Amino acid sequence: GKVHLSDTFDARFGVRFGRFTIDDFHGKHRILSVPEIYKYSSNIGTIHVMQALGKDNFRDFMTKIGFDQVVPFELPEMRMPKVPAKFSDIVAATASFGHGISISPLHMARAYAGFVNNGVMVPMTLMKRTPEEAAKLGQQIISPETSREIRSLMRLNALEGSGTRMNMYANGYRVGGKTGTAEKVIKGRYATGTNLNVFASGFPLDKPEYVMVIVVDEPKRESPTTGTTAGWNAGEVTGRIVARVAPMLGISPDFSQVLDDELVPPSIR
Repeated sequence: GKVHLSDTFDARFGVRFGRFTIDDFHGKHRILSVPEIYKYSSNIGTIHVMQALGKDNFRDFMTKIGFDQVVPFELPEMRMPKVPAKFSDIVAATASFGHGISISPLHMARAYAGFVNNGVMVPMTLMKRTPEEAAKLGQQIISPETSREIRSLMRLNALEGSGTRMNMYANGYRVGGKTGTAEKVIKGRYATGTNLNVFASGFPLDKPEYVMVIVVDEPKRESPTTGTTAGWNAGEVTGRIVARVAPMLGISPDFSQVLDDELVPPSIR
């Protein structure tokens, strides 16, 4: 690949496009490694990663994971996502951290399933099928090694990043994922202070079996000491659900530090 976990990018200053400057919500204002960009949700760092990849390659990957097509599924309500056919520099920059495009939670769940499934994305269905039948339909969207690295980043975020609140509630279940906090679009404009929050996750990440996408629409503070970003609500809901359903699925908690050390090697912490 063109970007490696050991790479670093300059996140000291915002990225300027004409009269617009894109900055970080909680900026570190320093050089960041790729794992740090992920766990700190650095918009600046994410833009630089995308630029290293190339905007055309980034747009092609959107097609590869099906972000510009309706998800083939048994629900008639599925609608066409909104992803520009071509990316200008600024559209590619904002799309890299989730702005300027519109996809469904099902798009995200399908992509995450491929990311954690050794890079194999399988068509989604409500119908019963065997693992062998599913494997025949799979599409390799990333390499198994890249999939392993993504699982490491997802778990790192649970241990040290915006997923720590989720991990507190799902302690022992090796959940990992990524938060997404976006201003809602109301009457064609982003509405400041009105969020749509997402937490996309997989578990157990040592042997992935399930993915989950939780969406919280217009969250409110529960107290003066809590926040409205995704880690506070969508992340917590994810952790509570995992803790509740994992025993029903036959998944036992494992509190061994060794397992986390294997999932998240010291080189990325």
